[in-house]
Amino acid sequence: MDWAGIILERVTKQTLSTYFTAHIFTPLSIPPTSATFFPPSTLHPHLAKLHTRDPITHVLSERPHLFQAALSCPPQTQPSFYQSGGAGLFCRPTAFTTLLAVLLNSGACPSTNTRILAPSSVDLLFTNQIPTQPNFARGNPPPADASLVNEADDMYPQKGDPAQGWGYGGFLTLEEGETGRSGGTMWWMGLANCFWWVDRERSVAGCLGAQVLPGGDEHVVRAWGEVEKGVYGGLVG
Repeated sequence: MDWAGIILERVTKQTLSTYFTAHIFTPLSIPPTSATFFPPSTLHPHLAKLHTRDPITHVLSERPHLFQAALSCPPQTQPSFYQSGGAGLFCRPTAFTTLLAVLLNSGACPSTNTRILAPSSVDLLFTNQIPTQPNFARGNPPPADASLVNEADDMYPQKGDPAQGWGYGGFLTLEEGETGRSGGTMWWMGLANCFWWVDRERSVAGCLGAQVLPGGDEHVVRAWGEVEKGVYGGLVG
């Protein structure tokens, strides 16, 4: 997504912030205070603080934000500041779930009918691009920095080790998951243990946001699984 953001900036000759505002946030009625690369100082008190979990005691302690430079970037230098398409956006959960709802609705906002993606583009996001690599997220090497990412042999363990996939939008669980998610569900996570998923077959999407390092925190991962089970368990029909 970082490279896609760079390509988009070069093709459109706009910053990601400018492009996102014009083509995503404004059409979806997402206010600038709900999704931005540069939260103004007035919003800083409302930001969730970033924490690190001690690997021995498991105690959480506050630490500086990974994007501290963006938080202190003055307006005059923001156009030249690197805007990460993969991880640079500060976003309220309500705004983020609006974006997930658009994917569920084949590219159109379900509340306003405003379309920001063609249905064929959404289909591409959910199409497996690596069918020859069914175990791409298994047997992972140790992390380069254990303070940022926990070691994990499998990013999304499933009984029987079914084939895994990757679409242009994220990780694809090609077979039904134990939480109730359907085969073909797309999901991904942020480094600070922010998880989301989109299940088009069952018309369900959701996110769970933490601000905890290292990535793959067992407590947050467990909570994510319980949230999914609760959502699917509450569906009617």
